[in-house]
Amino acid sequence: TQNFNIFSFPRGAKSGTLLHDVIEATDLSAEIGAATMELVTASLEKKGFETTWVTVITDMLTTLQKVPLKTDDAVMTLGQIGKEHCIKEMGFYFPLKTVTHREIRTVFEDQQTLFGDIYTAEGLSFESLSGFIKGFIDMIFEHDDRFYIIDWKSNYLGNTLEDYTPDKLRPVMNSEHYVLQYYLYTVALDQYLRVHKPGYSYKKHFGGVLYLFLRGLSPEGDSGIFYDRPDFGKVEALRGVLLG
Repeated sequence: TQNFNIFSFPRGAKSGTLLHDVIEATDLSAEIGAATMELVTASLEKKGFETTWVTVITDMLTTLQKVPLKTDDAVMTLGQIGKEHCIKEMGFYFPLKTVTHREIRTVFEDQQTLFGDIYTAEGLSFESLSGFIKGFIDMIFEHDDRFYIIDWKSNYLGNTLEDYTPDKLRPVMNSEHYVLQYYLYTVALDQYLRVHKPGYSYKKHFGGVLYLFLRGLSPEGDSGIFYDRPDFGKVEALRGVLLG
């Protein structure tokens, strides 16, 4: 018989899309009940998954509500963040000057450590890019006048919560270039807040970035959570490389 738990939920792009879609459609500050289960069931059917997964996915959403998110300044849960304080799938789009992978790598070369692992942008290769950079940030939320970026990750790293402890997430953050990804997101949100928030300052208003590995979250601990408050010097350097 098949084990129905979040670890055994099928892997791959289709599963990741399903989890993203369900989270996007769910108000995590509201009670998760019959309406959510209907939504999850419909999403599973539409994507061609067995509807027997409905409880596993709904439980994952409930966990997502309750997980303590610890940052430099606060401890909060997504259940406490009203939907009026969230933007899901925020798009960004800005002109890019011609940039090479070598220039991007120089932004990260000077660092001594990033959580004990050094992100070097190793393996990042393209000759030059120009045009526009566009993307979507899974979720941005505001709490106590600070803004946070969240990215949901459905990566499978193992069958126990121990496989998703912060020290196990660091190599994944590096090898998958998620570090570069969240620095890009930070540049995008920082650009947005400079324009739209009166009196904005990075130091005062930018709370950090949370990567939530959905298979590894637990209401009790910090498994499945990667947090960083990007170094402002590197954010500025990357902005200079990308936007001039």
